[in-house]
Amino acid sequence: MKRIWYFAAATLLFLFTAAPVWSQSGHVMNGVGPVDQAMSGAGMAAPGNVLSALHWNPAGIMSAQGQQLDVSLQLLMPTASMTSAVDAGAFGAMGPGQSLRGTSDSGAGPFPIPSLGYVFNPTGRPWAAGISFFGVGGFGVDYDTSPTNPILTPQMPDGGMGFGDMFSEFALMQVSPTVAFEVSDRVHVGVAPVLNMASL
Repeated sequence: MKRIWYFAAATLLFLFTAAPVWSQSGHVMNGVGPVDQAMSGAGMAAPGNVLSALHWNPAGIMSAQGQQLDVSLQLLMPTASMTSAVDAGAFGAMGPGQSLRGTSDSGAGPFPIPSLGYVFNPTGRPWAAGISFFGVGGFGVDYDTSPTNPILTPQMPDGGMGFGDMFSEFALMQVSPTVAFEVSDRVHVGVAPVLNMASL
């Protein structure tokens, strides 16, 4: 009973000392693998497979039986467009002789997003171990040179004032070695350091 009071006191202490953080992370997906994506990340509370447990709730690997390997591959098909406009003479002699306005669609994709999770939970032992390799996010665009979209016109002095072709690609991979322990029939504890590898 004392443990419960200590846990409740620690929880309240964390709640009252937490500070709000404002951020945006649009390049990270809301789940790992097709099952977790279909649940929109709700696998944190109820992992539906090994991938969800390894990603959201390391203690959840205790529910896996024996050895399990989950492998998935998703394809991301981004849609992006860029619009720009410049009025005639906007930059004096360097500006265009006529107003330019254009919209260009990105030709990037599809991007493969792999996920792999392995759990070993020996029967009758109070521990389990696992490892995961997740593609958790990324983005990319690929715009061709355009004669009407000012920002995508050829670079100077090649007859334009823009950047010409524009390409970007970002990929974020996470690797997590995981261990979990059974403290009691109703309490499991898990630890999973997250190692991030990114390519931009």
